[in-house]
Amino acid sequence: MLWKKIVLAIIMIFAAFTLQCTVCKWISIGNAGPNLIVIVVFLLSFLGGRRVGMLTGFFLGLIIDCFYGQVFGVNTMIFLFMGYIDGTFGKMFYDDDIKLQIFLLIANDLVYNFVFYIIWFFLKGRLSLGFYFVKVMLPELIYTFIVFAIIFIPLSKLIKHFYVEQEAKINFAVSNNNE
Repeated sequence: MLWKKIVLAIIMIFAAFTLQCTVCKWISIGNAGPNLIVIVVFLLSFLGGRRVGMLTGFFLGLIIDCFYGQVFGVNTMIFLFMGYIDGTFGKMFYDDDIKLQIFLLIANDLVYNFVFYIIWFFLKGRLSLGFYFVKVMLPELIYTFIVFAIIFIPLSKLIKHFYVEQEAKINFAVSNNNE
C-alpha cells in the first residue's frame, strides 16, 4: 500500500507545480494568484503526518528552487518546515476541525510571503511592508483561500482514502494477527 501513497503524492506534487506555473498565471488577478503549492503541502502534511509533509515540502520546494529560485534552498526549507509543522498539528488535532485547517493554511501563506518579503525587499532596503502586504500578500491569501475552499473536500477525501484509511486497515490487521 505504500506505493499507492507515494504515487498519489508524486501526482499531486507534479500537478500542483504544473498548474501553479501554467493555469494560475492565466487566472491571476492583479499579479496575485492562488498558491497551489502551499495548499498541497498543507493537505498532504496535515492528513498524512510529519514525514509525508516534510517529504512533500522538500520535493516541492526543491522543484521550485530548481526552476525559479534565485537563492537555492529557500523554498525547500520553507516548505520542509511548513510540512513538519502542519503534520505535527494534523497528528495532534482532529482533521475534522476546519477552523484549525483554515488558520494553518492562512499562516502558511503569510509566512511564505513574509519570508520572501524579507529576502527580496527588506534586505534590499525596500521597507514598504504595508504596500507589499496590501498588493501581494493579501490578494494571494484571499485567492489561495478561495481555491482551497473549492478543492478541499475532493482532495481531502482522496488523501484520507490513501493515507488515513489504509493505515487504519493495516493497524486493524496487525492487531487481529497478534490476538
